[in-house]
Amino acid sequence: MTPNIPPATLVIYILVAVMHIESRLLLRGCNQLLFSLHFLIDLLVEDYNNTAKSQGKLIAKLVPMDTCIVVWRLALKPSHKAFICCPKCSTCYPNNRLDSCPKLCISKPLSTQQLCGQHFQKPCNIYGHSHNIPVCPFLYHNFKEWLGEILCCPGMEDMMDCSFSLSPDGTMGDIWDAPGLYEIPGPNGCPFIHRYPDNKGHYLFSFNMDGFNPFQLKQAGQSATVMGLYMVCLNLPPEMHFKPKNMFLAGIIPGPKEPLMVEINNFLQPLVNDLLESYETGMYYTCTWKYPNGRKTRSALALIICNLPAAHQALSFTRPQSTNFCSYCKLQLKDINNLDVSSWESCSCEEH
Repeated sequence: MTPNIPPATLVIYILVAVMHIESRLLLRGCNQLLFSLHFLIDLLVEDYNNTAKSQGKLIAKLVPMDTCIVVWRLALKPSHKAFICCPKCSTCYPNNRLDSCPKLCISKPLSTQQLCGQHFQKPCNIYGHSHNIPVCPFLYHNFKEWLGEILCCPGMEDMMDCSFSLSPDGTMGDIWDAPGLYEIPGPNGCPFIHRYPDNKGHYLFSFNMDGFNPFQLKQAGQSATVMGLYMVCLNLPPEMHFKPKNMFLAGIIPGPKEPLMVEINNFLQPLVNDLLESYETGMYYTCTWKYPNGRKTRSALALIICNLPAAHQALSFTRPQSTNFCSYCKLQLKDINNLDVSSWESCSCEEH
């Protein structure tokens, strides 16, 4: 948040932000509200003495006419990377608003090896003015920024930095009773999860992606699919895992159709890059709630928790209708009725 905001101005900021975010008032309506409050302050301070009048004028001057500025000054807008994705082949191009993105898709899909050539933008009339907007925008939420915000919340580090151990009697009552989590290697070859100095955090995450109809499941509604990309920090207590405020929404893949299996990596690439950096070199935060002098963290992806079609798509496994339909054994589709478990030859790590 921008420092040194006068209390009266801060109240106006919060009012407009609540109307926009909680009450879903459109930006145009919020801008009109800002203008009305600005005009009201000017009227109220006209009959005051010079000192009070000057203070009122200062407050009015600090009230912007654009709601986006209010959201920015209150640090309510998450840090993200903007992409324009091709509606035909799902290739993603960075959208930095500097006209560095080509007007047509220059990708060559592996299936055809021919230039895609699809248009990225479409004309749109906004408040009587014609603009070209992306057909399929994709926003990726910055993982490093999100984790930093979580570490700045009171009490979160105490929960995330607690030690874990296997159940003594082998009973699995929590994800941390699974031995596999303790076998995940770190970048130095040592176990990723073991006792580290207090100011170093090692965090494991699970990943999920799933499609949903943004128009809801109505009989007369439109049929479309968008996909959410989510992550959950496993270091938190189980009852805290799936609270919306603790989940990382990496992005929402635009519809109206799901990307093909060979296209999903275009949307996962930014997340993979962030996780790779966090795992190999770590991320340093200059200040957190518990460590005002800064700390270093590393993060790793431990689990992918999806339904079968989404898991196959995320991991680039073949679909259940393909010849080699199983991702764990070598059983083929022609032998799908074979129920003799002992005859199911498991895949090696390399084959898997």
